[in-house]
Amino acid sequence: MPLKSNSSYIAACKIFTTDGWITLTSVYIPPTVKRKEIITSLTHLIRTSTATDQEQIICCGDFNGRSTQWGDEKTNANGLQVEEMLEANQLVPVNHGKHPTFSAVRSGVLHKSIVDLTCVSPNLLAQSHDWKVRADSSTTSDHYAITFELSVKYKFTAFDSTKVFKQIPKSWRNFENIATQKLDSVHRARECSVEILAARYTRAATETADYTIRKSQKQMSRKCFWKNSTIVALDRRINALRRSISVCSNSERRDSLRKRLTELRSEVSSHIKEAKLKSWRDYTKQLDASKTWDPVNKWLKNSSVIQSQCLTDSENKFLSAADSGMLLLNTFFLMIRNITIVLNIL
Repeated sequence: MPLKSNSSYIAACKIFTTDGWITLTSVYIPPTVKRKEIITSLTHLIRTSTATDQEQIICCGDFNGRSTQWGDEKTNANGLQVEEMLEANQLVPVNHGKHPTFSAVRSGVLHKSIVDLTCVSPNLLAQSHDWKVRADSSTTSDHYAITFELSVKYKFTAFDSTKVFKQIPKSWRNFENIATQKLDSVHRARECSVEILAARYTRAATETADYTIRKSQKQMSRKCFWKNSTIVALDRRINALRRSISVCSNSERRDSLRKRLTELRSEVSSHIKEAKLKSWRDYTKQLDASKTWDPVNKWLKNSSVIQSQCLTDSENKFLSAADSGMLLLNTFFLMIRNITIVLNIL
């Protein structure tokens, strides 16, 4: 499916595979003119096409930028510009080796460089392999042909299956023998309602399976309610940076990437802390204060409690039982109580 681009230097389309949609782009960025304009258009196209999909991207082309990050012997200003663009769009070069992708004789001088890149999103990196410069192929250009392979075979993950038990014949025979005895005992029990009988049958089967059959490691993961789009985006940037560091051969550039990685990790830790606090408070706001915290408040007010069981304020001074009870209400029910003391007790 073709995609519309606002630059004549970019061609793009979407390809449907068993792993979902993949955005494929081909770009030419001249050495001098229109570089910023084309990079802006490419960034807009990538972000627009991945706004609703799983961000599976392949970006190929002549970027006219040299960098040791993708195997060139040096890094120039254009290369740094391309590096920044790739990091901003979470793309990782899959170029392998140091064979030049461009070779031409100009004014009697042989020029060689690696300016042609094949970049993929982090979720396609493990599926991309066998990247090669075809120096023996015949082309009408001063750039060599490039090939690489992408595996798109569908694989089950922890999020794809609710399978709990392994299907081992021996285990299932043990299950059948023991379950038969348990279910017979349930059947011989005193007559009861259909609901109770169904619950007993279910419990007997589940207990037998837990005892006789090995569990599968691939079970559906629980939803992370506090994880927001900002944290997801930061995690992807961290993964992209880690891969960039692993393939970067320039020590100075690698140190710069590691410094940025440390900053991003600190930033994501801060966002996680805030997201967890917000998620918990949003949950407690939905609770009925009179049924949940008022009994705790009454207990603290009317019971004789020792000081160590009370809460502390921002100066680590113990509060009275009454103030501790009010603090619980004021902290967890910010919308319906007047805040008298500000303290994060999570």
